[in-house]
Amino acid sequence: MNNFDLRKFLAENRKPINEIDPDLLKRAQAPAPSDAADRLAQRKKDIQSKQDGILRVSQGENAEEEQKVIDIARDAIALMDEQPGTSAEDALQAILDDM
Repeated sequence: MNNFDLRKFLAENRKPINEIDPDLLKRAQAPAPSDAADRLAQRKKDIQSKQDGILRVSQGENAEEEQKVIDIARDAIALMDEQPGTSAEDALQAILDDM
């Protein structure tokens, strides 16, 4: 459970206007660029893909082949986890032999 209280944090860390960095204040008061929403959405997507540790397949023409490679790698990693001491090469070969 996240117990972070934003209001309390802001109240405790409030600085008088004359202590705020002037460049930061200018940027905060400037209007957002027209593509700001798109850039924010892309950043969130990038962060999410890094956080959940899941490889994302591109939506290009090779998406199906990319997904196959990712699935093979996941299966090989799972095999190495299940059988400690198994090399990556042996795990990949075992997965490929089962296909």
